[in-house]
Amino acid sequence: MYALLLSIILRSYEIKWFIFGLAFFHYVAWRVGRAWGNLARFEGPWLAQLSDLWLLKTIYQQRAHYVFYDIKKKYG
Repeated sequence: MYALLLSIILRSYEIKWFIFGLAFFHYVAWRVGRAWGNLARFEGPWLAQLSDLWLLKTIYQQRAHYVFYDIKKKYG
């Protein structure tokens, strides 16, 4: 009897965490989609729309000031 009650409680506990995780994932995906959708209106380098790796690369190569100047000339 206690084993059955314990298994029901554990299952409901696991289901609650699963639903919470699913809702949290949905919320984060929705927020990222909204933010990315709003930023997609602005022109700029294609890779810069996805990540900041291009920035790390240019800083590492010590030519960020040239790249920023070119981007400013091209996109305003």
